[in-house]
Amino acid sequence: MEKEARSADALRRKRKRGNILVFSVLGLAVVVTIGIVGGGQLFKAYDRSHQIEETCEVRKAEASSGGSTSSRGVGTLFDQVEVDTKDCGPLVLRRGVTEQNKQEIADELSSAGRVQFRVGAASFKWREVLHTFRTPVIVQSYVAHE
Repeated sequence: MEKEARSADALRRKRKRGNILVFSVLGLAVVVTIGIVGGGQLFKAYDRSHQIEETCEVRKAEASSGGSTSSRGVGTLFDQVEVDTKDCGPLVLRRGVTEQNKQEIADELSSAGRVQFRVGAASFKWREVLHTFRTPVIVQSYVAHE
């Protein structure tokens, strides 16, 4: 009888540990999901309010079209100029870029040499990590030094 009671207690303890483990893993998954979704929005808000200016040497700039899709599959296309720089890494200019002027902007940047770019402080600081996740550093504005 005593042996059966001990066996039942051991079984309850194992089940309790299993439940704690399952709920811990689920809780961690929820926290990570909230961090990714909310963290991205906080990152963008910080970038909008903390702009810095960086001078970079442009290797080449190419006119292109970018796109995005939502979780529902709805997407949008936009014109952009992808800028490859020697000391700042790849940058993307979207603001003020249209189908009509994107090639002109790309040509101007390609021949400018050193260009002063206005970018978000967080995006620029974490640009290597962003590039691993295929997230571009977005340029808000630029001034070409000729």
